[in-house]
Amino acid sequence: MFSKEEYDVWKKDSYVFQGGVRRLEERFLCFPRRSTTSGRKIPMFSKEEYDVWKIQMQAPLAAQDGDMWFVITDGPMKIMKTNTAIAISAGAPQWIEKTRMEWTSEDKKKANLDNVDKDILYKTLDNNMFSKIQTCTTAKEIFEKMTQIYEGNEKTKENKLTVTLQKFELIRMKPEETLCSAPKPIGPHK
Repeated sequence: MFSKEEYDVWKKDSYVFQGGVRRLEERFLCFPRRSTTSGRKIPMFSKEEYDVWKIQMQAPLAAQDGDMWFVITDGPMKIMKTNTAIAISAGAPQWIEKTRMEWTSEDKKKANLDNVDKDILYKTLDNNMFSKIQTCTTAKEIFEKMTQIYEGNEKTKENKLTVTLQKFELIRMKPEETLCSAPKPIGPHK
């Protein structure tokens, strides 16, 4: 987090960028400090830069708690204990879920990681994207829904690849064209 003086200097210097301060302020969001981390920047969601956003989300979440990214990829953590009522077979204990009354303070923190992940994800989304995921109940569901919207399922990805390949194969240079006189592609260049 910035001190007031640092923020004022940053804000003053930021006016030189096209789009002004508002655009720069919306680009990043600092989530509150926790005992396990200093304030880390979480990128604001951008549908144009979804692939970048998805990658940039991993590091700060994993840095805050090693299990936060696990919760997004595998779902909320279940707090387990060994089942002493069943004999251990082949050296591997049997596991059962702990009741809430049995949770330690560490167990409570682990069980709450899904809520922390959802909170961070919600803070990065604009109203349009939030309306698309508001019915999701876990951080994993939110992330999967966003992935489906912006990447599609396997069939959609396959279709996009096929169409792109067909367009590429149809590109032909006319006999009178040279590389220098060929039409320039339409769209953004990076």
